Amino acid sequence: FIRLGNEQGLGIGEFKNIDIVGDVDPEEVRWHARTGETFASRGQKMIYHGPLKPMEQLLLQTPLVPWSYAASRSYYDGLWYPLIGHKRVEEALQSKWGRHFAEYGGMPAKTKALYEPKTAAAAGLLGVAASALALWWLAGRSKKRR
Repeated sequence: FIRLGNEQGLGIGEFKNIDIVGDVDPEEVRWHARTGETFASRGQKMIYHGPLKPMEQLLLQTPLVPWSYAASRSYYDGLWYPLIGHKRVEEALQSKWGRHFAEYGGMPAKTKALYEPKTAAAAGLLGVAASALALWWLAGRSKKRR
């Protein structure tokens, strides 16, 4: 996205063209960025390289595929953001850069979660319970077929 913005004249995206002002060497700046695996990346590794490899075609090349999008949206928009992400965004908007971002373009930053945290937690618990019930039901069906 930075390259596209640079190509469209929306800003400078090439490091060699950026003038850094101040007495800080950019090579010494520590951004304290955290890296790690997400729920989705762990699942992807399980499908491509792990125990779900035998089910790769079922999971990635059948009508089941669109459900992964729905599951992702449900998790991130319905659970993660209301319970974790919203607080982080609000804290970030209190910083100098966050205030600058919030004022950019004359429009307020939209940070409101789709659901209140209590609603998201209740929906998450119901989702887990429904999943457990579905697995129990499927296990019972497979035993009856034997």
